[in-house]
Amino acid sequence: MFTLGHAETLPQLPDTPLKLAQLIESGDPNPSQIESLILADPALTAGLIKSANSALFARAKPVTTVREAVAVLGHRSLRALAIACWTNALGQIRGKSQHLTPLRFAQNGNAVANLAASLARERVVKSPWNQEELLAAGTLHNVMFGLLSYVDGTTYDQIYLEARSNGSTVDWLFEEHYGIPIAHLAPQAAATLGLPGMFVQTVSASSLPVDSQDVGQACLTTAKAVAEAGRFGLGDWPVPLNKTALPIEEGEVSGLLKSALAQPGLLAA
Repeated sequence: MFTLGHAETLPQLPDTPLKLAQLIESGDPNPSQIESLILADPALTAGLIKSANSALFARAKPVTTVREAVAVLGHRSLRALAIACWTNALGQIRGKSQHLTPLRFAQNGNAVANLAASLARERVVKSPWNQEELLAAGTLHNVMFGLLSYVDGTTYDQIYLEARSNGSTVDWLFEEHYGIPIAHLAPQAAATLGLPGMFVQTVSASSLPVDSQDVGQACLTTAKAVAEAGRFGLGDWPVPLNKTALPIEEGEVSGLLKSALAQPGLLAA
């Protein structure tokens, strides 16, 4: 069994997005510290300015500075987008697996992110997670398998191939093999990598019974199920759409996916 408890076994990733998320989660972030952290990371700077100029915020005048972007986004959205930036860096690293490529990682994350956000807009009265948080959660939901593929590609590939043969999900096969959901390793990974609380909350959602999920988690896990049913899971085979936290019919899958895939993704493929 692989371990996620030793930093030397995990990929070296930019820590600025995580420092920013942690600073915001501290509850009393200093605006000058926020700006300095963002400016220290060109990718984060570009991503946040791009997000602040997105249609979601409907700005008449383009945002051109970090200070303006922070003001437009607000702290909750800023934290979520910083985490998505970190996830994007992870997705660009080719691990030891033959079957989890950066392209597949990004396609799955973007599909789930956009589906979760659209489900919240169209089918939920009020979600405790805003749109950026749902988008970030979608990109984060498969991070444990991204880490597994980097640390122990042989284990990941074994699970992947068996899941493909059975027509099931890699999550289900992992739990069948090891007796626990992979989400149970999230606190260990979070402690090792210094990940913020949103990471554990997001990754743990899929291990909760559908009837006990909050509205944000319901959007996320339903989006995950729709993506898997439409061949946009971590594997490219369709998985039967079982009971979901938000009611979805099989006939809706292709339309929901088509709409989600037409939206820009946070993760670079």
